[in-house]
Amino acid sequence: MKNNEQLMIVATNCSEYAPIDDGFSATIGSEYGASCKNCHHWEDNRCQIDVFDDVLTSIDQE
Repeated sequence: MKNNEQLMIVATNCSEYAPIDDGFSATIGSEYGASCKNCHHWEDNRCQIDVFDDVLTSIDQE
Protein backbone atom coordinates (compact mmCIF):
# COMPACT_ATOMS: atom_id res chain seq x y z
CA MET A 1 0.00 0.00 0.00
CA LYS A 2 1.31 3.41 -0.94
CA ASN A 3 1.43 6.04 1.80
CA ASN A 4 0.36 9.68 1.44
CA GLU A 5 3.95 10.96 1.50
CA GLN A 6 4.89 8.70 -1.43
CA LEU A 7 1.81 9.82 -3.36
CA MET A 8 2.76 13.48 -2.90
CA ILE A 9 6.45 12.97 -3.74
CA VAL A 10 5.67 10.98 -6.87
CA ALA A 11 3.08 13.51 -8.07
CA THR A 12 5.56 16.35 -7.57
CA ASN A 13 8.21 14.53 -9.62
CA CYS A 14 6.03 12.87 -12.27
CA SER A 15 6.09 14.27 -15.80
CA GLU A 16 2.70 12.63 -16.44
CA TYR A 17 0.98 14.20 -13.41
CA ALA A 18 -2.32 15.67 -14.58
CA PRO A 19 -4.16 17.32 -11.67
CA ILE A 20 -7.90 16.90 -11.61
CA ASP A 21 -8.25 20.62 -10.83
CA ASP A 22 -5.33 22.97 -11.52
CA GLY A 23 -6.78 25.52 -9.13
CA PHE A 24 -5.89 23.40 -6.14
CA SER A 25 -2.57 21.92 -7.26
CA ALA A 26 -0.45 24.56 -5.49
CA THR A 27 -1.86 23.76 -2.06
CA ILE A 28 0.89 21.42 -0.87
CA GLY A 29 -0.03 19.06 1.93
CA SER A 30 -3.73 19.70 1.73
CA GLU A 31 -6.44 17.36 0.56
CA TYR A 32 -6.17 18.93 -2.90
CA GLY A 33 -2.38 19.34 -3.08
CA ALA A 34 -0.09 17.56 -5.53
CA SER A 35 -0.78 13.87 -4.95
CA CYS A 36 -1.42 10.88 -7.14
CA LYS A 37 -4.89 10.82 -5.55
CA ASN A 38 -5.59 14.12 -7.34
CA CYS A 39 -4.32 12.98 -10.75
CA HIS A 40 -6.49 12.03 -13.73
CA HIS A 41 -4.41 8.85 -14.13
CA TRP A 42 -5.10 7.60 -10.58
CA GLU A 43 -7.99 5.14 -10.29
CA ASP A 44 -8.76 2.20 -8.01
CA ASN A 45 -5.75 3.12 -5.83
CA ARG A 46 -3.24 2.73 -8.64
CA CYS A 47 -1.66 4.59 -11.51
CA GLN A 48 -3.53 3.63 -14.66
CA ILE A 49 -0.55 4.45 -16.90
CA ASP A 50 1.91 2.47 -14.72
CA VAL A 51 4.46 5.19 -14.01
CA PHE A 52 4.18 5.30 -10.20
CA ASP A 53 6.84 2.66 -9.47
CA ASP A 54 9.25 4.06 -12.08
CA VAL A 55 8.98 7.59 -10.69
CA LEU A 56 9.35 6.38 -7.10
CA THR A 57 12.39 4.29 -8.00
CA SER A 58 14.03 7.19 -9.84
CA ILE A 59 13.53 9.42 -6.77
CA ASP A 60 15.04 6.79 -4.46
CA GLN A 61 18.15 6.63 -6.64
CA GLU A 62 18.87 10.36 -6.54
